[in-house]
Amino acid sequence: MAPHLQYDAQDGYRAVSAATMTDPPCNCLATGTGTLIAGKRTVTDLSLEVLRPEPARGRDQAAAKARVPALHIWPRRPSRLERWLEYWLWYYDNPKKFLGQGRHQGDWEMVIVEVGNDGTPRSVTCSQHSAGEARRWNAVAKRDGHPLVYVAPFSHANYFEPGTHFYFPGADHPTTKGPCRLPEVAEFGDWQEWRGRWGATLGPLRGRLNIGGTSPMAPIAQAQRWARPYAYHAAAVVRKPVAWFFRALWFLGKATFPLVPKLSRTTLEGTKVTVDYELPQRGLHRGQHLLLTVHSADDTEEVLLSQAFEDAERSRSVALELPRAPQGGCRVFASAFNLLGQRSNPVDIAAGSAVLNAT
Repeated sequence: MAPHLQYDAQDGYRAVSAATMTDPPCNCLATGTGTLIAGKRTVTDLSLEVLRPEPARGRDQAAAKARVPALHIWPRRPSRLERWLEYWLWYYDNPKKFLGQGRHQGDWEMVIVEVGNDGTPRSVTCSQHSAGEARRWNAVAKRDGHPLVYVAPFSHANYFEPGTHFYFPGADHPTTKGPCRLPEVAEFGDWQEWRGRWGATLGPLRGRLNIGGTSPMAPIAQAQRWARPYAYHAAAVVRKPVAWFFRALWFLGKATFPLVPKLSRTTLEGTKVTVDYELPQRGLHRGQHLLLTVHSADDTEEVLLSQAFEDAERSRSVALELPRAPQGGCRVFASAFNLLGQRSNPVDIAAGSAVLNAT
């Protein structure tokens, strides 16, 4: 019942193992006052094992290397006849910005599947910023029997369909232009008991409120999502009737969305990609920034190169140097951003081809 995750090609971050935060030698674990506990120049190397309670350390460490999404099952209680399967998704970074604020290190997202006492799935609930969205199982699109979830680029909020989704004060725009993956699933290890923050970003208010972006607290410290998934689901259901309000706000915001860039020609010579682009401007639809990403022609999973051009010229030919020559050619994706951080629909073109594939 784990979700199939439909990613956007231009976002290079994917749901990965939580060990990607603890294992790199450049990372460390410290107290709120900055005292080092593990990692960087300490006698203790940082790993998921360090986050385990003392009695649990030294056991079999296989669970500590769990792949994402990590599975947490809220057990049945005498008063409830359902189970709640929580699929927690770890992303190393959340690069989403609105008005220049919001990016933060680390991102825990989740998808919850409600299962009845007879083993039949009943509903799916997706995390979206500070709230969530819930649908009955039969109302959710499937892929190979698994619920299909669209991951918003850069914010990693989860949605049931692609397109623009408004949230206060910004908007997400998941697309079908990217890889769709069914992640490997493993249960949390004993490190799930650790209650600290996953990342060093504290935002303008030093982590007291999630204003301007803060690194997330550990899943177990997110009380409702972790311990009361049925309450999180119920809150998402209650939120649904006011969806018209968010749609109305989106129509207002749509008046300023940047237009889709035009890619007229691309060429590939060894490791050099040349892209001819144009940023159309009309009324309030004015894109100031351009994001170009280059991918292998037959697989958009790997981002060979990602380059942003701030205050991009209206029309220009740019040369991009790849780290290596792609086998079988490459594909270039482009999207425009305005000063509010709103993003256009992405467009893609094959290197050496004048055929345009736009949404």
